[in-house]
Amino acid sequence: LKALPNKKVAIIGAGAAGLVTARILKRNGIEPIVFEKDNDMGGVWSYSPEGVNPMYRGLRTNLPRELMAYREYAWGGDGKTRSFVTHREVKDYLRRYTEAMDIERFIQYSSTVTKLEIIKKTECDNEEEEEEWPRIKLEWETTTSAKKEDIFDAVCICNGHYASPSNPIIPGVKEHFKGDVMHSISYD
Repeated sequence: LKALPNKKVAIIGAGAAGLVTARILKRNGIEPIVFEKDNDMGGVWSYSPEGVNPMYRGLRTNLPRELMAYREYAWGGDGKTRSFVTHREVKDYLRRYTEAMDIERFIQYSSTVTKLEIIKKTECDNEEEEEEWPRIKLEWETTTSAKKEDIFDAVCICNGHYASPSNPIIPGVKEHFKGDVMHSISYD
């Protein structure tokens, strides 16, 4: 991070990974721009009964919150409250972390990144110059405006791996199974 002073850095996703990435960059003097496709932070922890997401109404974590907490922002350990918390409690923790670390101001909500392109060096660049990182062009759409684009020195991709379900092809399922087949992301 010391090699990136005065650099323009984008973060894709305002879930747990995107929030802590924004905090670390800010702590090192870099003010990132965080692109979040939804209208709230929290990523996978943003449960909506109408939406399609991997959360379900009665979900509790399978890790104790004391292990899930960020090192610089304690959570639990008081011996009075449950260690295995609900998705709402995780989301509330992430909200408090965002406020305490003053990173809300970096988040652009309802901003869906649609393209990431590495910009090649131009032919007029001097090959003897010290090697630099390539710049990156991002394009995104918002609910309030047309397509936008900007150039960044670095991009941190923190969109998680639950963004869209992966449905395996299982030979014979349609012919031999008469029940409903659904991905677990649709369970509530």
